[in-house]
Amino acid sequence: METDPHAEPLDSRSIDELSMIDQGGTTVRIVPSAGMCSVSMEHGGVDRLWLPCSLEEFVRTPRTGGIPLLYPWANRLRGDGFQLPTGRVDLGSIKDLKRDDSGLPIHGLLLRWNDWRIEALKSEPEETAIAATLDWQDHEHLMSAFPVPHRLRVEWSLRGDVLEILTRIDATGEIPVPICFGWHPYLCPGGERPSLHLETPRLQGIRLDDRSLPVRNNGTLVDEDSMDPNGPIGDRVFDDLYRGVRDGDEASITDGSTTVTIRFIEGYRYMQLYSPEGSRYACFEPMTAPAAALSDGSDHPWVQPGSHFTARFSIRITSS
Repeated sequence: METDPHAEPLDSRSIDELSMIDQGGTTVRIVPSAGMCSVSMEHGGVDRLWLPCSLEEFVRTPRTGGIPLLYPWANRLRGDGFQLPTGRVDLGSIKDLKRDDSGLPIHGLLLRWNDWRIEALKSEPEETAIAATLDWQDHEHLMSAFPVPHRLRVEWSLRGDVLEILTRIDATGEIPVPICFGWHPYLCPGGERPSLHLETPRLQGIRLDDRSLPVRNNGTLVDEDSMDPNGPIGDRVFDDLYRGVRDGDEASITDGSTTVTIRFIEGYRYMQLYSPEGSRYACFEPMTAPAAALSDGSDHPWVQPGSHFTARFSIRITSS
């Protein structure tokens, strides 16, 4: 689909796919019916994002791949209940809630959400930009699981070989909005696992239990000290949580000829690193809060009524 930057916002339910094409040949594809997930980022004729299956199957099932938005919580909750200023929320009756192998709610509510207002912000040789907006309080299903009125807006901009993603939350109601979202980019430079090498900033690991939930001692996150991921992946596997991300920090995966770098521009203070056995990808997940922060009621920002929160990260691809 090609969009007119001067046109009125479009209903995403009438759109199968959006494409952003840079004059240098980098192409990003976004599928509205898959929660506005970026399903492909081609550079040099090769897709540098990973999907677990064909695109047709991916759209039909709530699996993760590409660059999915995990909203309003990233990764797992501790159970079906969490507390908000207006009272306790019970997710037990929510239909089609994605759960992990332990039955815990995981990855939020939008993996296959298809009702967005879409705008083409810019369509120029130097930059292409698209935005999608969701007024949360207009959707009964979303409000039943996360009863907090607010507006969610995501902007994607492609300039050269850099894709930047901005997420903004406006607290449009009378109660504050807990900020616990994240993104889950599956970065795949192209080489096989023995050739892959990771580089990350110096961060503090957080101990996880056998359900991949952060361990707390009297409410405080417990640190894990032996979690340096830098260097060749080799036979190592990762599903680890880190804190201490600073604005401007970068993490990258390379196969020696192509490097995919994520830059935490603003708003993200945590990172989950995920790279399972045998995979050809790594996920440096930008997170505004640790996993289960919504359950724990701590270590996450709040947006007060009338205010907003903004977070940005970018993905850059370079080839030698």
